[in-house]
Amino acid sequence: MSIVSIHAPTEEKDEEEKEKFYEDLQKIHNKIPKHDIVIIMGDLNAKIGKEEVYQQVVGKYTIHESTNSNGEWVCEYAIANNMRIVSTYYQRKRIHLGTWTSPDGNTVNQKDHVMVDAKNRGRRRC
Repeated sequence: MSIVSIHAPTEEKDEEEKEKFYEDLQKIHNKIPKHDIVIIMGDLNAKIGKEEVYQQVVGKYTIHESTNSNGEWVCEYAIANNMRIVSTYYQRKRIHLGTWTSPDGNTVNQKDHVMVDAKNRGRRRC
């Protein structure tokens, strides 16, 4: 098993910085042995929505209706690497879905995520 903990650029960063981040992540991912279960997790600064175009990698338990720019990067990475954003696959109480709350307590976002390679999603080992 290989676990990669990441902290992606924020939404305000320019596209070049985001592209460099995902290129570096891809280089690390490419070095992981093919037989390993791959888990990529952390603060992706990404809102993952419910758009049909991303249904193949996103579950139905996301608190956002639409995907932001960082979410598009995450979804495209997941598609390209045959991964699933499993942090959106499992039902939990809405209060537990948010991973960030604004200082005034009025805004809640789900921006931390876990991705697992699709071939191992749901696979159990003793």
